[in-house]
Amino acid sequence: MPQTVTIEDVWGMFQETSRQFQEMVREDRERRAETDRKFQDTDRKF
Repeated sequence: MPQTVTIEDVWGMFQETSRQFQEMVREDRERRAETDRKFQDTDRKF
């Protein structure tokens, strides 16, 4: 028998998706900042 999906279930899924997206954005910003630091370090060496 199929399980009934409630609005609370759907809302919870949206919240989890939002949380995961925000985490991905944070990780991307950290990687970009690290890449920028490495480029700056390389520029200083030249």
